[in-house]
Amino acid sequence: MKWLFNSWITGVLLALATFLAWNHRFEVSDHPLNATVIDEKFLKTIPAPRRTHCSIQETEEGPVTHLEREGEGEKGTPAIQIILHDLEDVQFIYISCDYRLKDVVPGEQSWMTAKGIFSDKMEDESSRQPSDFVLFEGSGTQDWTKLEVVRKLTGAVTDTHFYFSVGGKSGSLDLRNLRFSKVAERSWVRFVSIALALGWLSLILRLLWKCDVRNPVRAAGAGLMMLSLLWVGAFPTTITLLAPLSDAFSLDLPDVPKSPPLDSDTAISQASVTPKKSDPAEDQPRNATLPEPESLDDALSAPTPILKENASPEKGANSGVISTQLRKIMIVLSRFHILIFALLSLFWFLLTRSVKSWPFVVALAVLPEMLAHFTFYGLDWKDGVDLSRNLSGVALGFLTWRHRDHIFQITRRAFRKQKA
Repeated sequence: MKWLFNSWITGVLLALATFLAWNHRFEVSDHPLNATVIDEKFLKTIPAPRRTHCSIQETEEGPVTHLEREGEGEKGTPAIQIILHDLEDVQFIYISCDYRLKDVVPGEQSWMTAKGIFSDKMEDESSRQPSDFVLFEGSGTQDWTKLEVVRKLTGAVTDTHFYFSVGGKSGSLDLRNLRFSKVAERSWVRFVSIALALGWLSLILRLLWKCDVRNPVRAAGAGLMMLSLLWVGAFPTTITLLAPLSDAFSLDLPDVPKSPPLDSDTAISQASVTPKKSDPAEDQPRNATLPEPESLDDALSAPTPILKENASPEKGANSGVISTQLRKIMIVLSRFHILIFALLSLFWFLLTRSVKSWPFVVALAVLPEMLAHFTFYGLDWKDGVDLSRNLSGVALGFLTWRHRDHIFQITRRAFRKQKA
């Protein structure tokens, strides 16, 4: 019991240190986008085709960006597109806003909902959209929800486009406190990350020893496997998005200055670049790729396409490539919970050869679903379904390993009969 008590204390301390390091890993860097304020004057600087059925409403809680579709007969998609420029020296962007849905009725296609998405313009003028391009999406009515995430820019990104829209038959989307800031990892992050990884690995190896996994090679393999899968599958990250644990990232955000009033010269300058009105574009399916516009007017009036992700990243953007590829594999395999956890469980027990090591693989199935409760992703009934599938896969893998000799004999007999 003494070793268990000490291990629990060590685990709690490591968990607390990991939580603090994760939520304090970023700091704000000086950049013009830190002063971006989304208000009525900013809205007027966006060309009309990039803001349809969109307005700023003054409320007691401050300005609210309101997008509304009144019915199916209404032409055009209520949307606003915000473009951030000059990102050559930016690696991480902090994104924060509150969003609210009201009576959003989905369209005929599953993707026709209220959503916030993003895409990038690269240094070579090509366009790219990562596979985790959705910030949020939903339908029905949903009260104010806090969105806070840090996005990692991969490759030579010069511009990034944020696109908020109501793609359903009717309903509205409200946004408030929308802001962007350049952030960077603090100087101590790399050192602390290595120290925490070694600490967790030491704890896992100690617990494996208590679970009768005494072979050094098997213990080391199992420990590294567990540590890698927990990092890829349990932490609140996708391929390029990092969410805070529990409350929020600890950032000393600068005050956003009030935008100056528009004088007549500014108004004339903006009017000179506003394109002629064109017919509103129809909703595009998620897999549609639009042709490149031939002129500035076409570029401004074209709807935001759902772009294909670049197959190869820019040179010099290899940081975290292995982790990124693992996350891509996990996203594909996440649709087959029972199968993937059955294979993981089978491989785990083949590696450890110990029945007592079952808590590890169960933790691997439980933590990815339970940790969602501590992020803006939240915990809902779908996570419960996924959890049951994960545990079913673990049980299937364990039973396969437990009766492996019997299964092998049956398979060999069937093969001999077929050969005869």
